[in-house]
Amino acid sequence: MSSHRSAQVTAESLKAADLVVVMAEEQARAIRSRVRPDAVVLVLGDLDPLPSTRRTILDPWDGSTDAFERSYDRIDRCVRELVREILLS
Repeated sequence: MSSHRSAQVTAESLKAADLVVVMAEEQARAIRSRVRPDAVVLVLGDLDPLPSTRRTILDPWDGSTDAFERSYDRIDRCVRELVREILLS
């Protein structure tokens, strides 16, 4: 992923997407009306194999190192589950 660069979400990219993964339910609600009816909008935190009190994965920007590591660890767990689900489908 060293060549990966972030990009602005566009109407065209959303219409072309089969799967859109977001960090919060608020983002999912905002995106759902902008994707095709058959596209899946997924809150990444829903895939966390560990118990959690929230769906949202918190943004650690300007937070402590501990907050960054907690968010990173949760993203890592959830992405691993996402990959497993994609490979099983």
